[in-house]
Amino acid sequence: MSLRGLLNKQESKNKPEQKKTEKKRLKEFTTDELIAAWYSFPNKILEQPKLHYLFKQIPLFDNEKNITIKVPNSIVNSEVKELMPTLHKHLSDTLENDTIVISTELMEQQSALPTSSKEKARYMAEKNHELKKLFKDLKLDFI
Repeated sequence: MSLRGLLNKQESKNKPEQKKTEKKRLKEFTTDELIAAWYSFPNKILEQPKLHYLFKQIPLFDNEKNITIKVPNSIVNSEVKELMPTLHKHLSDTLENDTIVISTELMEQQSALPTSSKEKARYMAEKNHELKKLFKDLKLDFI
């Protein structure tokens, strides 16, 4: 170790680091190009075949830069969020555009289907007014 080597190390520590500024890619793309890039993504995630069905559905696009993926539940949502960096990189590289924003949205939960006999009778009576009338005529206490 020389005195000059130590001084050079100290000088390099004191210099502010210059950050590399990468130029953002802003190439315009069509909806067809976006859909083609979207459909090609499952080839990148061969280790997660259970998520392939999500990429066979066309997501919601607005302004063609914001993509919303509708997911059925919170478990799938967390798995998709883990894939988000890979998906974003794939779409950005394929479309040569770094301004794409991807988000997830939980699908509306359907109301629970009736399980007991009384719940089933009430459910069917709500859907069919003739059945509701029959229940009243027969004086059944389902409704």
